[in-house]
Amino acid sequence: MVHDHIALRTFDDPRIIIDMIARVFTENGYEARGNYDFKVKKPRGQHFEHKSDPTAPKVFISELLTDKFSKNLQTIIRDYINRLDNRVYADPDLVCGGSVWGKIPYATCTKLREESEYAAERWSPPFGIHFPITTFRELIKACRYKADKMDV
Repeated sequence: MVHDHIALRTFDDPRIIIDMIARVFTENGYEARGNYDFKVKKPRGQHFEHKSDPTAPKVFISELLTDKFSKNLQTIIRDYINRLDNRVYADPDLVCGGSVWGKIPYATCTKLREESEYAAERWSPPFGIHFPITTFRELIKACRYKADKMDV
């Protein structure tokens, strides 16, 4: 089975918006090809395709529009994002790492899920990323790592 995409989810915080997350891909031959606005679940999204390699996986990045939710949800998200030094978010290989926020308590995820399943899912490492194993090596390649140095 061959899969054709990688999906990343983030928040609308300026340190981790789509443009910041996409940088590792755009610097490695990808370009934006589509914009999406999901009115019900309240993220906006963008997809990217490699300019010269039609076999490279597409990349879809979405960010939750937190201002469309309660102050409580916004505070929870902002508090977790603010716990880390800005240098963490400035790392160009941020999307290749594990969870930057550590384990989120079940009670917190439950509170987020009550208002937005999308918000709760975004706490998966590193940015609510999901991808099939066949495209994982492409992500690693795009992040300038060698797959053989990682435990995949």
